[in-house]
Amino acid sequence: MRNPDCPKYDSCLSRAAKQNAPGWDCGGCVYKTAQAEREEIDITAYLHLLRAIFWPDEHAAYRGTRTVRRTAKAQGMQPLASA
Repeated sequence: MRNPDCPKYDSCLSRAAKQNAPGWDCGGCVYKTAQAEREEIDITAYLHLLRAIFWPDEHAAYRGTRTVRRTAKAQGMQPLASA
């Protein structure tokens, strides 16, 4: 079994990849139960970015601004020919 929380995991994984060892695990390692310190990640900025990309109107309302919609001509794009 592999221990991705081990502080040595990255170096062991790189070594196993270089040796093309598909059956590699942490079974015989003295660090197999070691736990690395993990830093808490603040994902607020990522959530704001996702909202701005996928829900621009909601994001604009949250920020108190208005959403600017650009036409194809303003973006320098050719409009699609209608059939």
